[in-house]
Amino acid sequence: MIGLIWAQDRHGVIGAQGGMPWHVPEDLAHFKAVTMGAPVIMGRRTWDSLNPRFRPLPRRRNIVVTRQDSWGEAAAASDERARHGLKRGDLQVVHALSEAVTLATQDAVAEGAGHPAPVSQPTADGTLLHDAAARAAAQSTAGTGTAAQGAGAQVEIDAWIIGGAQLFAEALNSGLADVVERTMLDVDVAGDEGVVGDTFAPELGADWRAVPAYEVDWATSRSGMRYRFERLVRA
Repeated sequence: MIGLIWAQDRHGVIGAQGGMPWHVPEDLAHFKAVTMGAPVIMGRRTWDSLNPRFRPLPRRRNIVVTRQDSWGEAAAASDERARHGLKRGDLQVVHALSEAVTLATQDAVAEGAGHPAPVSQPTADGTLLHDAAARAAAQSTAGTGTAAQGAGAQVEIDAWIIGGAQLFAEALNSGLADVVERTMLDVDVAGDEGVVGDTFAPELGADWRAVPAYEVDWATSRSGMRYRFERLVRA
């Protein structure tokens, strides 16, 4: 299964000038918890927008999709490899979303034969777990799986698409996407922050439905912004 993950303001803005026009530490922590252990697929601009100190995203296979034939792993890793001791396979560059998905799903199948593949399952508090030990620990505290079932439909994720808007749209239009993790931010970046958004979340059709994975009420970030997490699955 393929998941999409993003944060958006009231009007669907997900980015401005190559970055996110807000700072919500809880959303960053949520993104890390959700994607940890699974491959992450992103476009070239999303890769460029990541802080060089934190790319490639650790403990996740980073797969970058670009139309530029001349831009490959050597260019992407030119300085990251020196700083982080990049290992073979931590970063791969492909030239089509279909290639990226094939790589990610092949990994899940291959790893499943020898050790736990990156999988994600919702627990009672909506956390997504990515390894057998974490799932076992959750089950030991939640009983015989009742809590996990109560959090909504169980999902196993082969890879997360983390941006940008073109990859989101392609994944949705082609039927690749199965799950959406969406952080709703109670802010209008244009009106409240004076920032003009230039990248927008895709519209989800009637075949998508919300599942009760998280608290539905708004929470308040340490930064003062209100937010809530949502999970949607294709019906």
